[in-house]
Amino acid sequence: MDVQASGGGDKTLRRIVALFVSLAVLAERAAGRSFPVRFLVLCFLRRAEIVATGYVLEGHGVPPSACVENAAAGNDPADALLLAARFRALAAALVLGWWSASQPVAREVTASESLLDPQPFSEAALAEARASSRPVFVWFTADWCVTCKVNEGVAIEREATRAAFEKAGVVSLRGDWTRRDEAIASFLADQGAAGVPLYLWYPPGSEARQLPQVLTPEALPDLARAAPPAP
Repeated sequence: MDVQASGGGDKTLRRIVALFVSLAVLAERAAGRSFPVRFLVLCFLRRAEIVATGYVLEGHGVPPSACVENAAAGNDPADALLLAARFRALAAALVLGWWSASQPVAREVTASESLLDPQPFSEAALAEARASSRPVFVWFTADWCVTCKVNEGVAIEREATRAAFEKAGVVSLRGDWTRRDEAIASFLADQGAAGVPLYLWYPPGSEARQLPQVLTPEALPDLARAAPPAP
């Protein structure tokens, strides 16, 4: 559904965004309730998430059938908070889509190219990048991941990020989990991640710093600016 083309326009968009935020608040409140109550609320919210994600995916040109329920999802307070974060990401995706549609057409970034010119992820490529004594940024994404696409538009595929990375000599690697590559799945598990998105920042000579699943526009440029000068 094209919210822009509908009669309601901005009003319809605001109502849907407000609904997603309300569902996020409900999930946050469920985190503090007893297990039986939390279980029932999360069952309802996960069904709502499927519908909401399908709506947003369709708006981004991705078939809604790409959205599937996570049957292995837990019912702990942390799971409720993670679900809340996903609803907020869906709300952000709608706002970003509306904002992007209102801007002049810019250079399109396809799956095979990026402003950051990343190398395909492999553990060998990561080891080589870390051995270069330069900062390393690794991100894992998928075509069907709404949160990934929001972060890419908001924080990764930006000229400010590209310029900051170039100045700091940052090496970028991208792992594409669209087809659930086994090597990437193993690496994600080693990092304690159940899926994508996953963002890792390696300062020179240091272990990985895992970044939030929802990135702000200045998160990556700030990391690059704080890095020591490239050798």
